[in-house]
Amino acid sequence: MSVTKATAGGEPRPSDDRRAAAYVVDLVIFVPILWAIFAVQVWLGIIRPELSGWDLDPTALIVDLPHLIVPAVYFIGCWTRSGRTIGMRLCGIRVVRDDGLGLLTVRAALKRWLALQGVVLIVFLLIDRSGDLWFWVEIPKMAWLGFLYWSIHRDPLGRGFHDRVSGSRVIRDTGVS
Repeated sequence: MSVTKATAGGEPRPSDDRRAAAYVVDLVIFVPILWAIFAVQVWLGIIRPELSGWDLDPTALIVDLPHLIVPAVYFIGCWTRSGRTIGMRLCGIRVVRDDGLGLLTVRAALKRWLALQGVVLIVFLLIDRSGDLWFWVEIPKMAWLGFLYWSIHRDPLGRGFHDRVSGSRVIRDTGVS
C-alpha cells in the first residue's frame, strides 16, 4: 500500500519515480546538445582528438564552459520562469519557493543548481581526464546522487539538500499551462 506524503504547503509530494523520470527526460534533451557543442569545438579546433588529458591547462576551461553554462541557463531559466523544466512538465511536477509564494528567484535557482551539481562540479573542473582517471570521476558523481536521494528521504517534507539550500520544494503540478 502506497502512502502519499504531503509537502509543507499540503500539496501531494511527487514520487521518486516522477522526480527521476523528469531528470532523465532533461538528460535526454541535453546530452545531444552537449555532444553538438563538443562536435563544434572539435570542428573549430578548440578540442584536438590527438591530445589526451589537459592537466589543468587554462584552455580546458574554454572547452568546459559551454558544458557548464548551457545546462545552468536552461535549469535556472526554467525554474524562474515557470517552475518546470521540460522533463518536469512532462512528469507533472514543479519547483516552488518553500514559502509557497511563487516561483524561485534567480538567486534561489542558482543556489539550487549549484547544490544539485555539488561535488560533481568541483571534480569536473579539477580532475585530469586522461586515461583511467576519467572512470574515477563517476564515483563522486554517483555518491553525490546517492546523497541527494538520501536527503530527500531523510526530510519529512521530501525536500532534498538542494531544496533546503535554495528554500524550495518540489510539488505535483496540478495546473495546466
